Amino acid sequence: MQHDMPFLKGLKAYVKQGVYPLHTPGHKGGRGAHEGLADVLRQALQADVSLMGELDDLHDPQGLLKQSQRLAARLYGADRSFFSVNGTTGALQAMMLATLAPGDKVMLPRNMHRSVHGGLVLTGALPVYLYPGYDRDFAIAGQITAQAVKDCFAREDDVKAVLLTS
Repeated sequence: MQHDMPFLKGLKAYVKQGVYPLHTPGHKGGRGAHEGLADVLRQALQADVSLMGELDDLHDPQGLLKQSQRLAARLYGADRSFFSVNGTTGALQAMMLATLAPGDKVMLPRNMHRSVHGGLVLTGALPVYLYPGYDRDFAIAGQITAQAVKDCFAREDDVKAVLLTS
């Protein structure tokens, strides 16, 4: 297992510079936060920065991000890895836009992340819903089972993708 973390090293170096951030997000590294909250979250707030020049360029990574994406790909046995912004919404919609065309069928849990609905609109893909199990002890929806996916493929042999969130 690799232990090199170039982006984390770069982020720590950036925070150490004590830059007064005039960029998004607007919480200014925790300056002005309630002291009790700041005590708990100070490091997280200081590290929550936009991608500054010192941290590489997400749109054309050449340094820390490029190296970190290569390491992530190697860790997960993937050909390539791409880091995303805008949280889960941006990542899910980018993934859908990169892999689906209008009219493609995509297998989805009926209780999927809400951003996937937007991804369906953006791509023009058609949902094939899977219904998760129900956990009566906790009164919550469970996960999609491997058997449910297999059964769906038996019914819908033209599904182009399976997107499961958890």
